[in-house]
Amino acid sequence: MLEAPAEPRGALRAGWSGLAGAITFLTIVPVGGGGDVRRAAGWFPVVGAAVGALSGGVRAGLQPVLGAPAATVVAVMALVIVTGALHQDGLADAADGLGVRGDRARRLAAMRDSSIGVFGALALIGWTLLLV
Repeated sequence: MLEAPAEPRGALRAGWSGLAGAITFLTIVPVGGGGDVRRAAGWFPVVGAAVGALSGGVRAGLQPVLGAPAATVVAVMALVIVTGALHQDGLADAADGLGVRGDRARRLAAMRDSSIGVFGALALIGWTLLLV
């Protein structure tokens, strides 16, 4: 049995809902989305590019005023703020899990621990130095 084609407005609404969900999941920007992460996942590259463009714009705009090193530090801060430090938290957790000695259970416990360990701190310092 043939199904009727989807209503264009319904498909458009679903697409925008996915974008709003991606923005909500990946940033701290309050767009009132949420919803289905599967629908939002297709928008992740677009939202990531927008976050990167924002950070690059901050750097480009501030470089004539502050100089390259200071403008880069402010751009990194903007990147961390707009994403709610989502990726930095994941990087620190992964580094702590990889750095701890012991079995799988101990590694997972280190990753679940809300406090940062030495390996997590070193990973964040290294990440920041690479960006700057």
